[in-house]
Amino acid sequence: MKKKAITKKKEIIKKPMLTERTHGTLPPELPEHVGNVLLAFSKAYYGLNVLIWQILGINADDGADLTIGLEMRGKITLLRKLLIRHLLKSKDIVKSVTEALEKLEDTVEYRNRCAHGIFRATLDGTLLCILFK
Repeated sequence: MKKKAITKKKEIIKKPMLTERTHGTLPPELPEHVGNVLLAFSKAYYGLNVLIWQILGINADDGADLTIGLEMRGKITLLRKLLIRHLLKSKDIVKSVTEALEKLEDTVEYRNRCAHGIFRATLDGTLLCILFK
């Protein structure tokens, strides 16, 4: 019996094109603003690490080994679980940290665009950030 050849159709992934329509002038203050976003996010990222380590009662060396592979969303998820497990009696602290985590979580995509996006401006001055991820 003959085997049928299996052919796969290649899927075409459509991505935004960087064309002559996106060759406007970028605002000169853009690098400073993007840098400020990344610096603030870096500070928050480190702060989450320290908070996790303190809740677990471990030193920075052991803590770094524990959290080094976690991205921001993973750290936020871990911290939420730790808050419930270890600080349940401190309802005000849990509420404050949970609210801060929600706000921080809302910024993750914005940070990723700042860090990995390609910034362009249209000829009419509209700022675009394209993320090929």
